[in-house]
Amino acid sequence: MHKELLIDKLLDIIECVDIIEARFVEIKTAEDFVESVNGVEKLDSISMRLQTIGEIINKIYKKESAFLEKYPQVKWNDIIGMRNVISHAYMETDYNIIYKTCKTHLPVLKETIKSI
Repeated sequence: MHKELLIDKLLDIIECVDIIEARFVEIKTAEDFVESVNGVEKLDSISMRLQTIGEIINKIYKKESAFLEKYPQVKWNDIIGMRNVISHAYMETDYNIIYKTCKTHLPVLKETIKSI
């Protein structure tokens, strides 16, 4: 993968994380995702962005797995796995996992991508 294309893809991930962070601000507990229409809309929109992040990482991983493996603080395969669940088994998506991902894993992903 050309360096410029890789940089563009990484910037796309940062953009998705920024959008998720803005949408996640009002979510204080995992249950906030399912207790109101607004919460469900946030869950759906955040899930779509997580799916996008997973798709981008999947494409990078197929061509540059050794590059990504230099950053073990991010669970790249878990991100791809989440993308697969959201894409192919959406009704099995667990809002608790989405909450934990947003709360715990996205900050690590964002900082890692920024450091790259």
